[in-house]
Amino acid sequence: MVATLNFAGTAGETQQFTVATLDDALLEGTETFTASLNASDALITDTDTGTGTITDNDTAAVRSPIPIPAPVRSPTTTPRL
Repeated sequence: MVATLNFAGTAGETQQFTVATLDDALLEGTETFTASLNASDALITDTDTGTGTITDNDTAAVRSPIPIPAPVRSPTTTPRL
């Protein structure tokens, strides 16, 4: 996707932009994207690149393992004297 940010040229000026994401229920790893800035004036040769990170906000339900029944003990007898 290509979009345009316009700068007035003031020293230290910043611009913000939003990256639209799809909020789904799929577990995904962290994703990154790159934003490249290039001057639109042929007399200016300034460029820069930045990297953004998108962190997944979905969680997985932790399922307990299948329960294993405890061993059944046979009745014990006490010897009589």
